Amino acid sequence: MSERIESRNKSMQHGISAAEARKKRDDVNVQIRKQKRDEQLQKRRQQQSESDEKQSLLSYNFGELIEGLKSENPTVRLDATSQFRRLLSIENNPPIAQVIDLGIIPQFVDFIQRDHEPHLQFEA
Repeated sequence: MSERIESRNKSMQHGISAAEARKKRDDVNVQIRKQKRDEQLQKRRQQQSESDEKQSLLSYNFGELIEGLKSENPTVRLDATSQFRRLLSIENNPPIAQVIDLGIIPQFVDFIQRDHEPHLQFEA
């Protein structure tokens, strides 16, 4: 009879021991902490790159860009227009009022009406 009980005990599945359960919980907690830390670092890097991009765009000299818009050279006009588009595409607080105050909106409207320059139309 005791042999029968022993064989039954051996064939039954044993639960997870307390030490194994603790180790598993610790591993899961460590992975969760690593994920949270990685997410925080990623957010910080993204915010830093956005602020760097914003600073570089705001450091443009509007006078040079306006001269570029008035240029007869089509590539200079296209470059100036695309720089204004990038400047106005900043997610947080784009300088829309400043660009309007420069009085260049009619120039952009003129660019949009130029069918022979599709890249300039797109950028305007």
